Amino acid sequence: MKKAVLSTLVSLFIVSCVSGPSSYVESTDKVVNNWARGLEEKDIDTLMDTYWPEAVFTFIPPEGEKNITSGSDGIRDLQINNMKNPAKVTVRVDTAKLEKTGSTVTYTILVELPDLAVTNSLELENRNNEWRIINQVVKF
Repeated sequence: MKKAVLSTLVSLFIVSCVSGPSSYVESTDKVVNNWARGLEEKDIDTLMDTYWPEAVFTFIPPEGEKNITSGSDGIRDLQINNMKNPAKVTVRVDTAKLEKTGSTVTYTILVELPDLAVTNSLELENRNNEWRIINQVVKF
């Protein structure tokens, strides 16, 4: 009996180790894909559904001081203004790099416009089994 219980516990541990990371990757990939779709389709509601209310957006230009916008209302206004640009936006989710650090997951993604490309680092945080962006850094 003890052997059967031990065998079951070992099996459950192995399954949780194997399935654990893929579950967060699947969940975070969904958030990032929705973010990319919102950006590419200029759909502000889809885009904003990927942010936590107190998210922070940091823009680091090639020269000058960085610009920090805190809170989803400020980020919404910023993104609405950006969406007025008629240029096609391509989000290179296919080349995204993923890094897990503690309780957060960061995706580094290239966003291309016709005349420039910028790197976006999206830090996602999990709350009650829901992942959303808590911090975004945009760099040239």
